[in-house]
Amino acid sequence: MLTLVLAMVVLLLVAKGIVHRRTRQLPVAVGPETLIGRRVDVIAACRPTGTVRMSSERWKARCSEGAEVGDTVVVEAVEQLTLVVHPG
Repeated sequence: MLTLVLAMVVLLLVAKGIVHRRTRQLPVAVGPETLIGRRVDVIAACRPTGTVRMSSERWKARCSEGAEVGDTVVVEAVEQLTLVVHPG
């Protein structure tokens, strides 16, 4: 019985080591930089400010060129809680 428990502990430690080694090389995907370049849908006309939907979230947006409801725009910057977008 003791041999079985020790074998399981060793197996668990080896598995943790493998997972740790593979995941530490992955880049961290957090922060406003991860939003830049994403395509979002306009749900309230941006003239120059409006609202866009990214996944299931609504964001305030500013588009200097203007965008109509239903247009798809690209995020080029994030200023506090407002997305700066352009037609794309």
